[in-house]
Amino acid sequence: MSFFAGLRETFTLPDLRRRMLITLLLLVIYRFAANVPVPGVDREILRQVLQPDSAIGGFAQVLDLLSGGAVSNFSVLAMGVYPYIT
Repeated sequence: MSFFAGLRETFTLPDLRRRMLITLLLLVIYRFAANVPVPGVDREILRQVLQPDSAIGGFAQVLDLLSGGAVSNFSVLAMGVYPYIT
């Protein structure tokens, strides 16, 4: 059985199709919401802190890499994830 045949068969089952579509919808909503920045944060100062030559820049770049760019964007959703990452 090929990958596409298995995927086609997956969508014939109503319960599995519903679960896959809900998961896809949640991922899309998360990706859109991850681009909403925290209000009141000066983005220029944040950009200066995240420069590689600053004191915390190296660690912040690694954290940004692990969070999918949420540190440099300083998104609302990333605020709830940071305690679990660090």
